[in-house]
Amino acid sequence: MKIFRYRKAWMISITIIVSLFFLSCFAREQQSPTTQVDKPEWTLVWSDEFNGVAGSHPDSTKWGYNTGDYGNGAYYTTNAQNCFQDGKGNLVIRAIADSVSHPPFSYTSAFIKTKGKFSQKYGRFEARIKFPRGEGIWPGFWLGGDNYLKWPQCGEVDIAEHRGKNPYTIQASVHGPAEPLGKNSIAYDYIEPLADDYHIYAVEWDENGFKFYLDNICYHSITSTQLLASNNWVFDQPYFILFDLFIGGSWAGNPNKDTVFPADMHVDYIRVYQKN
Repeated sequence: MKIFRYRKAWMISITIIVSLFFLSCFAREQQSPTTQVDKPEWTLVWSDEFNGVAGSHPDSTKWGYNTGDYGNGAYYTTNAQNCFQDGKGNLVIRAIADSVSHPPFSYTSAFIKTKGKFSQKYGRFEARIKFPRGEGIWPGFWLGGDNYLKWPQCGEVDIAEHRGKNPYTIQASVHGPAEPLGKNSIAYDYIEPLADDYHIYAVEWDENGFKFYLDNICYHSITSTQLLASNNWVFDQPYFILFDLFIGGSWAGNPNKDTVFPADMHVDYIRVYQKN
């Protein structure tokens, strides 16, 4: 009987040790996406971890706003209710059903940029994002040319566009002068709904072209030769960063009775690297 008690105690101790080991591994796994992963071939040159006080605006030394009407059903504001840090290490861009504040628009949202504050020619641009879902929801993470005189002469790099009505699909695109929309775009289907969790979206850009990544897997590339063939290579200047949460429009469709508001786009971090 005494031997059985000792054996039982030993088995309980082993079970506790094993459980603690797996819990610690799980904790490390849960934390790892928010830590700056070693990238020997890259040097981190700019970032925002969004560690501000809950309810605060994003850092004004890094971010400005586009405001007003962008040709769909929402009005884009500088209000903290539409763009704020949540106190948990995230930026939240929130679309709200609001037909009172800015008639005739039925929604408010936010559209932020680093123009005039940060831009870079070439490198790796990476963000960890959780997208919202729903008909008419259209979040994006993209780059615009510093020579932003008129689109598309300045060029545009869509690192990740998401239509909430297609929760499994992400879209990457490159747009230049005289280029038909969609010519250099790809829709990539993931194995699970992207709106259910955070994922890392990135582009690596150099003089040879672009490589697009989802969770560090390259799923699409566009070469400078492809674009030069149509005289569209304008991607030899610094580009700034944009995050937006558009509502409505011909590409995303309009919200319907099943679309849930408020709709939130969560950004855990944005990091920009240069090649060593």
